[in-house]
Amino acid sequence: MKLPPLFSLIEVVDELIDYDRIIQELPGISYSQINGAISFLRKVAQFNMKNIDIDDTLDDELAANDSFLSELRKAFADKGDTRVLNFG
Repeated sequence: MKLPPLFSLIEVVDELIDYDRIIQELPGISYSQINGAISFLRKVAQFNMKNIDIDDTLDDELAANDSFLSELRKAFADKGDTRVLNFG
């Protein structure tokens, strides 16, 4: 699925922002508030005339991805090890 350009931009911004630096600059804000702001921007950026929820579509694609599910199972099974899922 081809993502709208603004939605793709918000996805990149979300990957690049440093939550700890934001909290240093704005000490009264929490991690969940930052995450909520990014989630709001994602919802605004996915506006489309067909009323397709891009988050739901991406979730469906991940749920159908055997490689992703396999890595997720390994990560949950191996609780003593810290893992980062990277499918880039």
